[in-house]
Amino acid sequence: MEITLNDIAEEYRDIAEVIGLEAFRQLTQLCGGQNLYIPKFESILRGSRDRDIRARFDGGNYRALARQYHLSERQIRKIIHHQTR
Repeated sequence: MEITLNDIAEEYRDIAEVIGLEAFRQLTQLCGGQNLYIPKFESILRGSRDRDIRARFDGGNYRALARQYHLSERQIRKIIHHQTR
């Protein structure tokens, strides 16, 4: 059975347009009827950012990294020390 955008409720059409009808169909089969949380884009980039910060850490450049990544020194320290635990 073939679905079209007109078959999809208006509040979900933008998602179907972005991911495509087939992916939307699969999403409804996988998660249909459930509440689905979609994280902010920034949160999925966090792991990559943190790996980059750890790679650039030279043992004492907390302040420079904080400026470069627009974070506080405390946040940089947490990121650095999280890896060693």
